[in-house]
Amino acid sequence: MVRIASTALGLAAALAAAPASIEAQSFQSAGTVTIGNGEVRQGDHYLAGEAVRIDGRLNGDLVAAAGRIRVAGRVDGDLFAAGNTVDLRGPIGDATRIVAQMVTVDTTIDGDLVAAAAEIVVTGNARIAGGIMAAASRLEIDGTVENGARVAAGEIVIRGTVHGDVNVFADRLDLAPGARITGDLDYRTRTPLSPAAAALVEGVVRYEEPPVDEAPTDEAPSEDAAEGATSAETGAPAAADTAEAPAATEAPAEAPAEGAVEEEPQTPPQA
Repeated sequence: MVRIASTALGLAAALAAAPASIEAQSFQSAGTVTIGNGEVRQGDHYLAGEAVRIDGRLNGDLVAAAGRIRVAGRVDGDLFAAGNTVDLRGPIGDATRIVAQMVTVDTTIDGDLVAAAAEIVVTGNARIAGGIMAAASRLEIDGTVENGARVAAGEIVIRGTVHGDVNVFADRLDLAPGARITGDLDYRTRTPLSPAAAALVEGVVRYEEPPVDEAPTDEAPSEDAAEGATSAETGAPAAADTAEAPAATEAPAEAPAEGAVEEEPQTPPQA
């Protein structure tokens, strides 16, 4: 999907442009970078390695790049994360921006969640104080989102509550029993929601079919079309098989054999 790819590139650019504070900053790179349990650090931190783990508290922004990123403690500022897996179990004090393969949000985010990943799961324990803008192959929202959602994915499953308007571009949208959308729903999917699912939306529901992909047809060409194609290639008329065959010519009479006497025609006798 073009929109998903564009969103992912935009998120990557946002990570690269993460603002550098003029306050205290810390740069650290190692195999595993850890802020231990009970440890409190001040200022913005830029951490990179095979793994980044936050078990303590960070009073500032966190910019992390690693194969595995896990926040089980607390980050009071923004979070910028790029990795293979990003697992958020502790509260994030402001906006969160993530590019990863797998994203799990099982905590409170006091800001927006902007993410691009193969799979994004917002668990039933999660609360997003802002909105969600996400691009994924699969997106699950089981928790609470306070300020709407703009999402694009192959499959989207909503079991939780989204306050505000929701805009969806997906192959498939599933509103499970117990889901709730308090605003309007604008969605574009291959098939529309069932009446029971649409009833879970408190606002206006607007459905739009996705554009049909222009693909070559699998049907065999008709005989007329095949004949026309052959004629175009050879330059011969298409209806060559209907042309009249040349008329047959009479064979010349055989000459009499040598020595044979040619009989004269006899006239019948007169009565």
